[in-house]
Amino acid sequence: AIGWTSQTTVVKINEIEYRARIIGLEHDYFKGLDKTVGITFELETAIKDNDGNNWSTLWEVPGTEAKSTDFPGSRFNELLNNEIYNAFDYSVRPYIKEVDKKVAVTKQFVVNTYPTFLFSLSATELKINSSHHAKNEGTPYGFYQLHTEDADRIKKDLDGNAVIYWTRSPQIDDHGSSWPPAPNEHAGVIKDNGQIDNYWIWGNVARSQCVIPAFCI
Repeated sequence: AIGWTSQTTVVKINEIEYRARIIGLEHDYFKGLDKTVGITFELETAIKDNDGNNWSTLWEVPGTEAKSTDFPGSRFNELLNNEIYNAFDYSVRPYIKEVDKKVAVTKQFVVNTYPTFLFSLSATELKINSSHHAKNEGTPYGFYQLHTEDADRIKKDLDGNAVIYWTRSPQIDDHGSSWPPAPNEHAGVIKDNGQIDNYWIWGNVARSQCVIPAFCI
């Protein structure tokens, strides 16, 4: 059995050291294959927007009024799989595997699968029992099956301050039948007390300043 609490390492992103934790073994699947990847890591240190815009438009798909999470073409996907991915130190980046992830697309809990190198966790993967979020956006990671308290989901920035950070889970209980959701829909974030909340894409979601990338090796 893996000693989840001690399995941490350090990765460099833009020459800054971030702590990462092993959260799963043989959990995620290679893109398009029925074969699992060995290890899944999640950053323990938040990557924070320091430019002042709070990443409040991460759900936008450029050139449209669409709102999305990790879907290809969204600002969120661009941030994770271009800016942050390319900032990973070369000692790590070539070993990050492309995997398939699931995200809810309608209030009927229909999910889409998409390939990605970096991803944020879903409410399901964080083992959060929320009536506002789909229960089938993947399965809970081993770490969060053993660590189920709100405090276990708290993440901190480089200064040691607890932060609000994005999940990839949209709120699905008030969505219409089409996707992407309308501009007045909600996004799932983890608050600085470790609880999940639903922030307006426009408005309160601007308070979410951080992302917590996960990746597989």
